[in-house]
Amino acid sequence: SNIIPIHINAPAFNYTLEISNFDLEEGKGVRLYDRFTEEFIEVNKGQSYTFTVTEDPQSSGHRFDLIMGVEVVTSFTKLEDELKVFLMPNPAQQQVAITFQRRDQWTSTEVRIVDLQGIIIHRERIDMADEPRFDYPVDQLRKGIYLVEVVQGSARQVKRLIVK
Repeated sequence: SNIIPIHINAPAFNYTLEISNFDLEEGKGVRLYDRFTEEFIEVNKGQSYTFTVTEDPQSSGHRFDLIMGVEVVTSFTKLEDELKVFLMPNPAQQQVAITFQRRDQWTSTEVRIVDLQGIIIHRERIDMADEPRFDYPVDQLRKGIYLVEVVQGSARQVKRLIVK
């Protein structure tokens, strides 16, 4: 995926970002990350996003990232119901605890932390004889959004992690 930074240099006021038209490869999508509100918005043709520039200097400047070519989920399976993943705290500043529902028939779990460009930051296999929890220090990561992917057998869950 490609990330396009969007800088806002405007006086304090309400603004609307309009998405008029774009073409992408099938199965790919666009996401908008608002760095000020820490919102991650799915973008569709003809959609608009309203935001406010305030006196706070963080509400302008490098305010948005437009992330092009993100994989789009087109179907869901019942396996998702079998695997539950929780991130605490989220947003995280020092460390995140990744906990997941234990499934006795699976012998191991793989946890991956991936940035929005698809680069795997960390990968670890956890033996299910251990506690179904993985603590990861995030204080060395850049601020932003990461994906936490947990795979147990054929079940897979992806959660969004915000690092402040």
